[in-house]
Amino acid sequence: LPLAMAARSGRASFKVCDDNAYSSLTPDERSPVQDSYEVEVTSVDEWVAKAGLDRVDLLKIDVEGGESDVIEGARETLAAFHPELLVEIFQGRRTHFVASELVSRICSLGYDPFVLVDGAWCSFTRHDDAHFNYHFIPQSTGASS
Repeated sequence: LPLAMAARSGRASFKVCDDNAYSSLTPDERSPVQDSYEVEVTSVDEWVAKAGLDRVDLLKIDVEGGESDVIEGARETLAAFHPELLVEIFQGRRTHFVASELVSRICSLGYDPFVLVDGAWCSFTRHDDAHFNYHFIPQSTGASS
C-alpha cells in the first residue's frame, strides 16, 4: 500500500536517500538525502481499524528512525492483539530517539525483549548498535525460541 506509518494520519515528506536502505520520514544523516516527496501517513491503529482486522499476530517495524512514532500509533493494536514485534532499533549518532528508552517503552506495554546476536535470540541486557534486530514477545506467551 502506498502509505507510511507514523503516530497519526496526515501527510509527510518522505526523504529518499542516496542508499535507499536509509530512506525515511526521519533521516538520520547516515546517507545523503537525494530527493523528497509528499506521502500519505497513517497509524497502525487507524489502518487496523479501517481494514477491520480481528487479529494481528506480528508487526515488523524497520522505519529508519521513526520507530517511536510507529509504536505510539500502534498502542491500541498492541493492547488489543498483543502481536509479536520485530523491530530494528539503531541508535547511531543522529537518531531521533534513545534506543534504551524505546526498548523500555515497548517493555512497559507488556513485552519481553530479545536481541539477535550471532544468529541466536538472546535476552536483552543493554542496547548495542552492533545488534539492532529486536524480537519483542508478549509477556503472556513466554520466551522466544
